[in-house]
Amino acid sequence: MKCKYCNREGFVDNKGLATHRRYNKICYNKWIKEKEEIDSKRTKVKCLLCGKMLRNISNTHLKKHSITQQQYKKLFPNAPLFSEGLLDEQKQKREKTIKQRYTKEQIKYLHGKKSILSKEKKYNMPYSEFCRQNHINNITKNPEKYDKIYKKLGKKIKNFHQNMLDEDKQKFNKKKQKKRKKTNFKKYGVEFPQRLDEIKDKVKKTKKEKYGDEYYRNAQKCRKTLFKNYGKYSNFFPHFSLISQELFRKIEQKLDNEKCYYAINGIENKNNEYQVLIGKIFVRFLDFYIQKRKKWIEIDEKRHTNEEVIKKDKKREKEIFGKIKKIELLRISEKEFLENKNKTLQKCLDFIYNLNFKK
Repeated sequence: MKCKYCNREGFVDNKGLATHRRYNKICYNKWIKEKEEIDSKRTKVKCLLCGKMLRNISNTHLKKHSITQQQYKKLFPNAPLFSEGLLDEQKQKREKTIKQRYTKEQIKYLHGKKSILSKEKKYNMPYSEFCRQNHINNITKNPEKYDKIYKKLGKKIKNFHQNMLDEDKQKFNKKKQKKRKKTNFKKYGVEFPQRLDEIKDKVKKTKKEKYGDEYYRNAQKCRKTLFKNYGKYSNFFPHFSLISQELFRKIEQKLDNEKCYYAINGIENKNNEYQVLIGKIFVRFLDFYIQKRKKWIEIDEKRHTNEEVIKKDKKREKEIFGKIKKIELLRISEKEFLENKNKTLQKCLDFIYNLNFKK
């Protein structure tokens, strides 16, 4: 920092400048003159208790009269406490010092923190609860406006995910998952807080408050989504895609009275996938299986390109190969089938009959 009266440099802060002015008479006199000129231009307020002219009637001055600012306001409700332009001047000074001390990011953070604390004090509730109530009030006032906003947001998010490539999607999801795990670990000390007993109890409480039942489950919503994705509702796993069933039906029609095991090829509301028992209780389901020929076909959805799912598939294959000897496997992607249905059908038939089969 630099002294504007003698142009001397090398001062760290305002305290250094003040000590320099105190011991340098020329600079000190110039500083007092400047201050007097500024004071003469400034307006002042009269204290109605002692008649003294002041820039602001503060609590420190009112201590002499053994009262506070609030008591002074009650005594003289129309009397001003601050002189004209004082608050604006103080605001500018404050902003200047903040800019000197902190970076832009730190200022944003401090402002946010300050506003949160002031709101919490004002409304006597945590900030998250205040936001939730404020949001509910806004929706109740203008429901049509918020419907339009949410529809636009929903379309934006849908388009963003649809236009994204599979590789980019995996990277994006991994980043999100890592971020989520970090925040969960900071908040709860665990990567997956849903497993904590406290949060389980919290979920039960909210369900009881909303629906009057701790174990409430929206069955109608579940059924709708299951019908949309799989064409039927079943109480147990695994579920299957309708695209796979189309292919398996076509294969069965081409075969001469050979028993084929696949999901929809069974009694109503019962899954007819071939089951392989692993251990005492655990069961693995095969997508399409001909027991006589020991031919097994798996149709893979988009999620099977994920590394974690690929590892699970390999583990599953090992377990089934260990249980059924000389079993043969063919994997087909949904994308491959949708691009050329006749070609994939022929590929499956070649695999079943061992006719010039190429993977």
